Amino acid sequence: MKSNGKWRIGLTALVFGVVFLILFTAVRTTKAENEPIHLVTDWSHRHVVFSPPRDLMDQFRLSQDPRYFQQIIRRNIERQDQGDDWRWRNDRGRKHLLHGDWSIDIGVSSMGVGATVGADSFPAKFSFNPATANCTDFVVYNTSLAGSSTQASVVAFNNLYVGHCTGAPTTYWAFNTGGTALTSVTLSADGSQVAFVQNNSAATHAMLVILKWAANSGTLAAPDTLTAVANSAYPACTAPCMTTLQFSTDASTADSEDATSSPFYDYLHDTIYAGDDNGYLHKFTNVFHGTAATPPAETISGTVWPCVVSSNYPLSSPVYDQGSGNIFIPSTFGTVKQLSAAVGCPTPTGNIIKTAQVSTLNKPLDGVLLDSTRGQIYLVVSESNTMTTGRTAVYTFPVNFIGGAPGTETILSNDGPGTHIYSGAFDNLWFLGSAGHPGHMYVCGPAAASNIPTLYQIPVSPTTGALGTASAGPALATSATGPPLCSPVTEYFNLNNTSGATHPLGTDLIFLSETGVGKTAAPVGCPTGNTGCLVSFDVTAGTTITSSTATAATASEAGGTSGIIVDGSSLTAGASQVYFTTLTSGTCGTSGTGGCAIQASQSALR
Repeated sequence: MKSNGKWRIGLTALVFGVVFLILFTAVRTTKAENEPIHLVTDWSHRHVVFSPPRDLMDQFRLSQDPRYFQQIIRRNIERQDQGDDWRWRNDRGRKHLLHGDWSIDIGVSSMGVGATVGADSFPAKFSFNPATANCTDFVVYNTSLAGSSTQASVVAFNNLYVGHCTGAPTTYWAFNTGGTALTSVTLSADGSQVAFVQNNSAATHAMLVILKWAANSGTLAAPDTLTAVANSAYPACTAPCMTTLQFSTDASTADSEDATSSPFYDYLHDTIYAGDDNGYLHKFTNVFHGTAATPPAETISGTVWPCVVSSNYPLSSPVYDQGSGNIFIPSTFGTVKQLSAAVGCPTPTGNIIKTAQVSTLNKPLDGVLLDSTRGQIYLVVSESNTMTTGRTAVYTFPVNFIGGAPGTETILSNDGPGTHIYSGAFDNLWFLGSAGHPGHMYVCGPAAASNIPTLYQIPVSPTTGALGTASAGPALATSATGPPLCSPVTEYFNLNNTSGATHPLGTDLIFLSETGVGKTAAPVGCPTGNTGCLVSFDVTAGTTITSSTATAATASEAGGTSGIIVDGSSLTAGASQVYFTTLTSGTCGTSGTGGCAIQASQSALR
């Protein structure tokens, strides 16, 4: 009888879960049919990803995570018919070419040469409704330049979609916030607010900027200069307005800037985590939804917050896992530590990697890549401690790893001189999770014994998430480059871009750039005279790559590119574009020699 009772309780719980999920999905569907679904795409969405739920409990747990729903929308949104006048026809036979739709100089002042988002940083894009190409959609870039009356520290463009929106892209807003933003920006869920970390004009400390924008505020040549209001006044201030929260350790440390740690936003708790160059992790609450009584503020609690993660060593970008409640934060000391978001310090647990080579050569680790479904993290290491001469590798750990655990090493190349490289990306087969078609991770790293950037493909077990043996693809440059060698890898699967029997269900592409002189010969085919090359590869079939694997498209970009984001349409003119900045100065559009904010089209995506 007792066993039957337990069985009935279990069955009741299962039925309740199924009913809950059906109702939850129905509510979401009804809302989607009657209201636009806003979509944010920023740096964090390539560091927190979700493999397919394994069971009902996974589905229930993931249903609480806003990033999970954002991923579903991003990977499955289908364009509604917007009219034949702006739909691309007969596109399947087009040659795969990357071409710039627009290029705008974001370093327009006399000191503005070389404006860029940054090698491992990303623009952020907001779509008011991913089911339509809305000309008020916008993309935000930090400039990595000191804000002034003639130079924006942060800028946004709208009117993005060439061929659909009237005229050229325009400056939606541009602000001088009195500092220099060197890392990625993040957006509120409704797009009305922006947050980023900047270093002050005296280059002595970092601060979190929280900003409400207003359309038509400032231009590239004359940005709107904002004066920070008190944090208690910010929730009720009229846009455009901003507040700043100085990192709390700055008063007692000589150097507390932030050059490497992008802010991570926790949607459910309205909290931002960001690191600094002195090894402190900071926690800010009530960021976008504060009130006069509970305004935005840094949590300061003795030795708990801010948290000393790696004293005197700069931190990389933190990644928060809603499932475990842990934060994972790398440092240039060659460690990654986990700590509880609820508890904080004084005892962060779990040194994953510690290698004197990383510390000595000051090669920062990129933020971890988290599969929140399986509770698995992946870390790209420029030089592991396995060999004194260096080894590039990917390490795999569970989110509840034990301190000092060595992790599982997947070698990319042996005996290379080492240079900092960035996280990879999974292909669509990985997101599908089919046992018969294992997915892959793609990483760009050095060839063995050289700094020639090379694409690597690593099979991933669809059941355990374990990595297999890496396969080396084509060398992308003619000689050693970097640091860095390449941009981070970005993947995009387009449901609507079908190609008969070849890709009947859609096309899967990865994008990355190399920072030297890209190979002009086959199989790479970069443009002649390039000083950096953006490439894409068709990885739909998941075929093992080799040195002869051909690119799907290429484009010349000065010095290579920042991190790349992709928007979500395929059937409309100006849709399914990639957004980035160049890393070095080049000619932008018809004039200008500063840093270029670029939108490029990939015809294979249309």
